[in-house]
Parts: sequence; C-alpha cells; structure tokens
Amino acid sequence: MKKYFLIIITLLMVIPFKVLATIGTASNVNYLNIYLICKEKEEDCLLMEKELNNYIKENNNYTLIKINSEEESNLVEEIKESLNVKSNKLPLVVIGTNYFLGNSKNTQEKVKDAINAYQYKKHCDLVNNIKNNEKTDNCFETNEKIYEDKFPWMLIITIIGITISLVSILLVIYYHKKKK
Repeated sequence: MKKYFLIIITLLMVIPFKVLATIGTASNVNYLNIYLICKEKEEDCLLMEKELNNYIKENNNYTLIKINSEEESNLVEEIKESLNVKSNKLPLVVIGTNYFLGNSKNTQEKVKDAINAYQYKKHCDLVNNIKNNEKTDNCFETNEKIYEDKFPWMLIITIIGITISLVSILLVIYYHKKKK
C-alpha cells in the first residue's frame, strides 16, 4: 500500500510539469505579417516602427511591412474600407483583421497583445489578400475570435500544476513524519 501511495505522489509531482512543457512549446508558432501604414518620416510612425522592431527582432516568424500611405494610397484606402476604418489618423497597424490607430503606450500594448494572440493560431492575412486581389470575407470569419480570447489559460494551468506539486510534496513530508 505504501509503495502505491509513493508512486501516485511521484506521478502527481511530475505530470503537471510535463503538461506545462508540452503546452508551452513554441513549435506551432505561425508566420505573422505586421503592417505599419503611415506617412514617410512622420514622428509617430518612426516611433511605432522602432517599438515594433524592438519587440519582434528576436522572432524570425514576424515580419514588419511598412506601407507608405502617400505612395500606396489606393491600397491604404482599400485596407481601411475592408476594416471599416473611418479615421485618417496614422500610424495604422494591421495584424490579421485587427487594426490599431496612433502611437500611444496603450496602442503599443494592444499591438503586442494582438501579436501574442495571433502567433499560435492560424489566421488570415487581410492585407496580403487585398494586395493579391483575393477575397477578404473569409478573413473576418477565420480571425473572429483570435484577439478577443484573452482568458489566461496558461496562467491557470501553471497555478494548478504548481498547486498539485506542492500538495504532493507536503503529503510526502507528512507521510514520512508520520512514519517516524
């Protein structure tokens, strides 16, 4: 009986870490285009470009594509029409079917959240579809819940795993003290 108890306790300590290691692997990271639409040499645009480059520089799966709103005005208008953007505010960052206007700290954080949300999920690249004259309707269906899903599953799984491990360790300690 004691032998089975120790085996069960040992498994309870190891399994959560194995699950976390499997869930946390980055082998399923998707390639992601991040579009920065702005006027050439505009200060807000340069600051946003610098911020994005600093954020994505260590990940080969991300590409920052800068679109000059003056040189490619037809493309920009088509993008804005597809996304239902009424504002002329720049810079405009487009990831999948999500867009972000301006260069505030809040906007930068939202862009980073979107990058993190899109990186592990299959998605439709709206701007690429527009550039290639492909349909864009399916993009909105494909990307419908990618960015909105902000429930911290990894945090909850981590907490549960650590809790199970700690309880297991405490049970082993209690068992050995009781045995003496």
